[in-house]
Amino acid sequence: MTLESIEFVVEARKEFLALPRPLQRQLRELSPYLLTNPYRSYPWLQVRELRELPGVWRFRLGLYRVFYRVEASTLVMAAITLRPPAYTSRMREEVRRRLSASERGRSRP
Repeated sequence: MTLESIEFVVEARKEFLALPRPLQRQLRELSPYLLTNPYRSYPWLQVRELRELPGVWRFRLGLYRVFYRVEASTLVMAAITLRPPAYTSRMREEVRRRLSASERGRSRP
């Protein structure tokens, strides 16, 4: 499965721009792997599906956790948050809310 593009929900775009430059660069470098197969893990990229939100996937980026979903041929980034808060039910609900509203506001990197 090869995807065509990566898009961000509005909040995730802001979170991406707030990341330190090295992490922004690292996420850009991971993009080809995510577009080639968004469900595959590598030694340097551990991808997991959320049990609480089927169809939503996550991976670690330094001290951050990145949440995304595949919609048609697009990978939609929903949230980029620090890891300790990423594990709360509040953050999971926020990811769910963002993805349900994602059709209204997306942007490309």
